[in-house]
Amino acid sequence: MKKLNCIIIDDEPLACKGLSEYIAEVDSLQLLAMVHTPSDAIPYLKDTDLMYLDINMPKISGIEFLQQVKNPPITIITTAYQQYALQGFELDVLDYLLKPISFPRFLKATTKAIDYFKLKVNENQNSNVRVQSDYFFVKSNGVLERIVMNDILAIEAMSNYITLHCNDRKIIAYLTLKQILEYLPSEQFIKVHKSYVVALNKIEKIDRDEIIAGTMRIPVGGNFKDDLEQQLIQGKILRRE
Repeated sequence: MKKLNCIIIDDEPLACKGLSEYIAEVDSLQLLAMVHTPSDAIPYLKDTDLMYLDINMPKISGIEFLQQVKNPPITIITTAYQQYALQGFELDVLDYLLKPISFPRFLKATTKAIDYFKLKVNENQNSNVRVQSDYFFVKSNGVLERIVMNDILAIEAMSNYITLHCNDRKIIAYLTLKQILEYLPSEQFIKVHKSYVVALNKIEKIDRDEIIAGTMRIPVGGNFKDDLEQQLIQGKILRRE
């Protein structure tokens, strides 16, 4: 696998120096650029695989910058401010590192990014096989777990990872809901809440604003009710005329 081109965006020279030294210790990484403002990063983005992004910067914050970038690279937030974590994960950042950043914590986040990059490359190279397959693999606690599509009841998003609720087990994987949705066939799975995707063939009941699938009670978000009705219910409700 090629080395991942990395960019550091941070207005603190010492923070940049520390991250650049960490990057130099990882064989799979290559530092493409180190800049102190988001605007200076723009020329490098098309060649960037992994971005280490600070939040609290003058003129434009890291969050604001990420909101404006179309198809951003894999992003790891680096900041001294814990309160921005939710905003970051809503923008699908892969991890959130609090300063001062230790090398073990940096390495854990970076390994996750490398694994995700490999997964995306494999998906792109084998897209036809992937669509037709009835199973896939996810990495959980360092082990590749085989997930059979028909065993999935629902998928729950929690911070920067997901829980796959299957018939007989739960699997935790460091992926976002958006990432897993890109993989799942839309005719079999539907997003019913900002934090939940459910298998259509596992829905047993819809009780007000909840779906019952196996032993799970899954909330239905207001913004998702119309899509659920169109895909699942429309034309299938028997009524007495």
